[in-house]
Amino acid sequence: MSFLTCPPPNRFFTLVFICRRQPHLNKEEYHEHYLKVHFQHSIQMPGLVKYIQLPIRRKEDLSLGLSLPGDYDSVSVYVYESAEAYQAAMDSPAGALLQEDSVKIMDMAKNVAIPVYYGQDFHSGMNGEGGQSWMRADGSA
Repeated sequence: MSFLTCPPPNRFFTLVFICRRQPHLNKEEYHEHYLKVHFQHSIQMPGLVKYIQLPIRRKEDLSLGLSLPGDYDSVSVYVYESAEAYQAAMDSPAGALLQEDSVKIMDMAKNVAIPVYYGQDFHSGMNGEGGQSWMRADGSA
């Protein structure tokens, strides 16, 4: 498969959110809430298949040659079985709590939501695991 071609749609509905914190929070306060409180709200979403939190490092932590577009603070990846499952989750009581928490800590007008294909995962010794694994969204290796 060429990296220049778009993969066919698969059964998962995946959204990537690139988020900015509310102006009254510093990056450390935002990350602490995001990792502890927002995580707990997110994993309560019905129908959620996978959730990934990626706090963005400070600009001074970046290697030479890398730059950040804008002043974003986190990237979240939500994977659901389908668009309908996502909508049902957002309409649920858990979805209302997640939205309430998001508004509390995130500058919603500056957040970016990107629908993506869930393609492949590669893991190499993460969390003390030995070896490597490679998995496609369809579950094949």
